[in-house]
Amino acid sequence: MKIVVVEDEIAAYNNIERLARNVKSESLSIVAWLKSIEEAEKWFMLNGEPDLLLLDIQLSDGLVFELFTNLEINCPIVFTTAFDHYAIKAFDYNALSYLLKPISQTQFDDMIKKVFQNSSNYKIDNSLRRLITQLDTYNSKNILRERFLLKKGEKYFVVKTSNIRYIYIDHSVILETLEGERFILGNTLDELVNQLDPLKFFRCNRQVIVNVDAITIVIPYFKNSLLLKLDTKTDCEIVVPKDKVRAFKLWMDR
Repeated sequence: MKIVVVEDEIAAYNNIERLARNVKSESLSIVAWLKSIEEAEKWFMLNGEPDLLLLDIQLSDGLVFELFTNLEINCPIVFTTAFDHYAIKAFDYNALSYLLKPISQTQFDDMIKKVFQNSSNYKIDNSLRRLITQLDTYNSKNILRERFLLKKGEKYFVVKTSNIRYIYIDHSVILETLEGERFILGNTLDELVNQLDPLKFFRCNRQVIVNVDAITIVIPYFKNSLLLKLDTKTDCEIVVPKDKVRAFKLWMDR
């Protein structure tokens, strides 16, 4: 198995090299050690993909998620990080594999075994690649909303994002709260999905963004899509199309 390591810390790389040497069950070879996003981009432009890519998250020139905005990488990927909050945010949401530093021999051996058994589980498809890019944007810009100030009649109401059931398009963009109150928004869904916590909110299709806490039942539907039932009757069917089903399931199952 040919491995490429993207890691900017010498001690961390030396540990990975030692762990790879000590794997008894498989023959492993580290073919490249890359220390930055820039170096990794140049390497992948000139070389074929390895059998496994180990990526540290926080590098000297940024977060490694930037790598996916410029390159299409189809080999199995395992992330390494010393930062718990990055792991929780990026990996629980996307169901991607990661190793938390300091990496033990047992953890490393188990990971190698699983990659050999089913390498497809460690690959990133296009929908998950988009999610990773979004998460990087949220982290770097820190633009997540906590509340909306919304007008109804002559009064203004404060609606916390945690109190949103779902947002949908019905001529206008409508926000419905957990209590069933409805407000018209001046934002587009494209704008809103970039302002809401991706761990809590999912854009099911072009018309709907839903809060995970409002979902009660998920039903297989036409053409391999999914029909969502919320904790109260909705004004529209909430359907997750086939091309978003995998990302939705991974988002829910965490």
